[in-house]
Amino acid sequence: MAARAAARRCASLLDEPVGRRVGYTVRLDSKTSRATRVEFVTTGVLLRRLMQQVRQSCDGGHALQSATVCVDWQCQHAHTRRRT
Repeated sequence: MAARAAARRCASLLDEPVGRRVGYTVRLDSKTSRATRVEFVTTGVLLRRLMQQVRQSCDGGHALQSATVCVDWQCQHAHTRRRT
């Protein structure tokens, strides 16, 4: 959900629909195009892509050859209870 929400927010700032310059990919859903320059993905999607690229690089390719910048940004909410 965070990848979709981030893509929607960034696309709205550019005043264009999601899937044009800003897109997202989550486990069972993707909204990107050839024009997409910024793609928000889940950690799982990123790890799968990295594993695929590593396998390809072992065969002579280059890891993440299509990416210019990769940022792993996780927001976690910690809930604590006070003991009384």
